[in-house]
This record gives sequence, structure tokens and C-alpha cells, in this order.
Amino acid sequence: MDIEGLTRVGFKHLLALHVMLDTCNVTKAAEQLSVTPSSVSKTITQLREILDDELFFRDGTSLTPTPYAVEIAPLIHSMLASMNGLLNQARFEPSAFEGRFSLSMRESTFELFAHSLAKLSTDYIPKAKLNIMTKAKFGFGALHSGQVDFIILPHDVSQPPTIPRSWFGKLYCRMSSCV
Repeated sequence: MDIEGLTRVGFKHLLALHVMLDTCNVTKAAEQLSVTPSSVSKTITQLREILDDELFFRDGTSLTPTPYAVEIAPLIHSMLASMNGLLNQARFEPSAFEGRFSLSMRESTFELFAHSLAKLSTDYIPKAKLNIMTKAKFGFGALHSGQVDFIILPHDVSQPPTIPRSWFGKLYCRMSSCV
């Protein structure tokens, strides 16, 4: 991947090219982008230098995209559609989640929480797959490598907290509601 080259191309370049390919008119593109025609022209000029292609040529009174601009148009559209998807993600709905997640816990913890976790999983994320594994086989190394998504380690209430009380209290309340 050409990181240095990618740093030269900005989102505004791709968006300006996308709108210009659609309108083939600097003034109309500027209106859609809510900028001045001069700004669109400058952005396209920068992109011409970066891509080493004219991108558009004047055909009488209109602009016509070059063969290269026509060739990259679907790729530009795809990149912008992906970016739009990132910016406009739907709100997460647990009941619609169809993925898989895994957790590991001590065997002693399993006896306490497994039934409640399974019930919560069935009630709130019915389409998801929940894998529960033992910490003895899938410990912190598995968490680090991505084999498990999280580990449940109960705190021994007879010992002093090892993390700030405010955070521990919130976590403890959530976990105690499972039981």
C-alpha cells in the first residue's frame, strides 16, 4: 500500500471527482458540494496532478471525462458508498445481531454465570452464537489473539479492589444482575 501517495488524496478530492463525473459541470458540482466553482476547479486540478491525468477535457461548451476518469468512476463510487456506510451506520439492535462472540471464564464462575448468560443471550440476542470456554484453555493469550472476545473474572470480595471503585461498582452491578 502506498501510504505516502494516499496521504496526498483527500476525501474532498474523491467527492469532487464523483460529483463532477455525475454533472460534468463545475458550477453544478459546486452547488451540490456547497462550495464555489473556483474551489471545485482547484480540487480537480490538484487531483489531476496526483493522478497524472487530465480527468476532463473541454468538448465545445461541456466537459467530458477522460477514459481514465470513466474507468475509475465505479471505484470512486464504491469507496464513497463505503465511507457513507461508515458515517451512517444504523443503531445497533442486539435482537438483529447474527454474529458470534465468545467468552472464557473460570470453571467455578461457569457454575455461577453460564445459565444466566445463556438465558440473557437467548432473550436479547436470539440470532447470535455464544461460545463459552474455560479460562484454563482460553486465557489472556486467547483474548489477545482474538480467540475469545472477553473474559469474565470475578473479583474476590474479601480482597481489596485492584481497580478504581467507581468502575468496579458499575461492572459488579451489571454482573450481579445476571445472577
